[in-house]
Amino acid sequence: MNYVLTNWKTSAVGLLGLIPGLVSVGAGIAGLAHLTIPGVTVTGNPSEMIINGAPLVVAGVIGLLAKDANVTGGSKQQ
Repeated sequence: MNYVLTNWKTSAVGLLGLIPGLVSVGAGIAGLAHLTIPGVTVTGNPSEMIINGAPLVVAGVIGLLAKDANVTGGSKQQ
Protein backbone atom coordinates (compact mmCIF):
# COMPACT_ATOMS: atom_id res chain seq x y z
CA MET A 1 0.00 0.00 0.00
CA ASN A 2 1.26 3.45 -0.88
CA TYR A 3 1.04 5.69 2.19
CA VAL A 4 1.63 9.00 0.40
CA LEU A 5 -1.05 11.44 1.57
CA THR A 6 -2.46 8.84 4.00
CA ASN A 7 -1.76 10.98 7.03
CA TRP A 8 -3.44 14.28 6.19
CA LYS A 9 -1.73 16.00 9.13
CA THR A 10 1.82 15.55 7.84
CA SER A 11 0.66 16.26 4.28
CA ALA A 12 -0.96 19.54 5.35
CA VAL A 13 2.15 20.62 7.26
CA GLY A 14 4.25 19.65 4.25
CA LEU A 15 2.16 21.86 1.98
CA LEU A 16 2.45 24.76 4.42
CA GLY A 17 6.22 24.75 3.91
CA LEU A 18 6.31 23.61 0.30
CA ILE A 19 4.17 26.34 -1.25
CA PRO A 20 6.04 29.40 0.10
CA GLY A 21 9.35 27.64 -0.47
CA LEU A 22 8.55 27.02 -4.12
CA VAL A 23 7.43 30.62 -4.55
CA SER A 24 10.62 31.94 -2.96
CA VAL A 25 12.91 29.67 -4.96
CA GLY A 26 11.01 30.33 -8.19
CA ALA A 27 11.13 34.09 -7.72
CA GLY A 28 14.83 33.90 -6.87
CA ILE A 29 15.62 31.88 -9.98
CA ALA A 30 13.56 34.28 -12.11
CA GLY A 31 15.43 37.19 -10.55
CA LEU A 32 18.82 35.62 -11.24
CA ALA A 33 17.85 34.86 -14.84
CA HIS A 34 16.47 38.41 -15.30
CA LEU A 35 13.09 37.01 -16.33
CA THR A 36 10.10 39.29 -16.07
CA ILE A 37 6.86 37.86 -14.74
CA PRO A 38 3.80 40.04 -15.39
CA GLY A 39 2.41 41.39 -12.12
CA VAL A 40 5.36 40.18 -10.00
CA THR A 41 8.14 42.40 -8.72
CA VAL A 42 11.16 40.79 -7.05
CA THR A 43 12.47 43.30 -4.52
CA GLY A 44 14.78 41.02 -2.53
CA ASN A 45 18.18 39.56 -3.26
CA PRO A 46 17.55 36.59 -5.60
CA SER A 47 20.38 34.53 -4.10
CA GLU A 48 19.00 34.96 -0.60
CA MET A 49 15.52 34.06 -1.80
CA ILE A 50 16.82 30.76 -3.15
CA ILE A 51 18.90 30.06 -0.04
CA ASN A 52 16.00 30.87 2.31
CA GLY A 53 13.41 28.98 0.27
CA ALA A 54 15.36 25.76 -0.30
CA PRO A 55 15.01 24.45 3.28
CA LEU A 56 11.27 25.09 3.12
CA VAL A 57 11.03 23.06 -0.08
CA VAL A 58 12.97 20.17 1.46
CA ALA A 59 10.93 20.19 4.67
CA GLY A 60 7.72 20.46 2.66
CA VAL A 61 8.57 17.47 0.48
CA ILE A 62 9.52 15.43 3.56
CA GLY A 63 6.26 16.33 5.27
CA LEU A 64 4.19 15.70 2.17
CA LEU A 65 5.72 12.30 1.52
CA ALA A 66 5.95 11.17 5.15
CA LYS A 67 4.91 7.52 5.20
CA ASP A 68 3.17 7.49 8.55
CA ALA A 69 0.34 5.02 8.05
CA ASN A 70 -0.50 4.84 11.77
CA VAL A 71 -2.72 7.90 12.07
CA THR A 72 -4.49 6.78 15.27
CA GLY A 73 -1.49 5.79 17.40
CA GLY A 74 -1.20 2.87 19.77
CA SER A 75 -0.60 -0.76 18.90
CA LYS A 76 -2.74 -3.16 16.92
CA GLN A 77 -4.53 -5.83 18.95
CA GLN A 78 -4.64 -9.33 17.47
